[in-house]
Amino acid sequence: MFSAPSPRAIYRNRECAVVGGNIESVRAGGGECSRACLRRQAACARAGYRAVVISRHTRRDDGASGAGDETDGVDIERLRELALDKKVVAIGECGLDYFRIMNNESGIKERQKEVFLDQAKLAQELNKALMIHCRPSKGTDDAYEDLLTIIPNSKFLIPKIIHFYVGSLEITKKLVAAGFYFTFGGVITFLPRRSHLAEAGAGDYDEAIKYIPLNRILLETDCPYVAPQSQRGKRNEPAFILETARKLAELKNLDFDKILGEIYTNARTVFKII
Repeated sequence: MFSAPSPRAIYRNRECAVVGGNIESVRAGGGECSRACLRRQAACARAGYRAVVISRHTRRDDGASGAGDETDGVDIERLRELALDKKVVAIGECGLDYFRIMNNESGIKERQKEVFLDQAKLAQELNKALMIHCRPSKGTDDAYEDLLTIIPNSKFLIPKIIHFYVGSLEITKKLVAAGFYFTFGGVITFLPRRSHLAEAGAGDYDEAIKYIPLNRILLETDCPYVAPQSQRGKRNEPAFILETARKLAELKNLDFDKILGEIYTNARTVFKII
């Protein structure tokens, strides 16, 4: 586990970060978690961050305990209240996490879908981007296939961004055709470039990245984890993202400055940052 970022780290990254503020457990009446999210928003505003993303995150419970509290629901009215803040540019990350679900115990997948759809509808209502956490079962694209069914492009016209994308080339083609955006982090710099979340080898992952149009790509940290190759083992931060951008430029066979310019434009467009 990593400790909280230092004030110096917060300050040096304030101009290049969109900060996530997940409400990890929102029950009837809101409560401490919602207040904690408000406090985080206030802290980000004081530090000068331009944008915040909030949601009820999908937990990665494998269902063995039977508790099933990873999808107890979300207080949409409370989330709507938080999302109306002008610094909130997206709802997310929220979505589907099948990685540790063995036999869909207690209908975990169905409850995840319900909670995700509620938040997707809120993003549509507020005309804000939707940041999607979508983690398939090992060696499959099952969560991505379900994603295409749950929020078809014909009904959800807002920007839909798949965070930490690790899909195969085959599913990538479907998601590109459906209008999704994709974010990539430090994992693309690893040697070999193989995501621990996918069975496909580095070549297939690289081909998926190459296939996606540059105007559909964003870069991210997934802080504090997945620092790029030269920083592995350290707490990740937005200042390290240049290394990820250099690797993207290499994979795309494009000029580094062009990559930076396009990614910057994409972020401003998707999140409506002026």
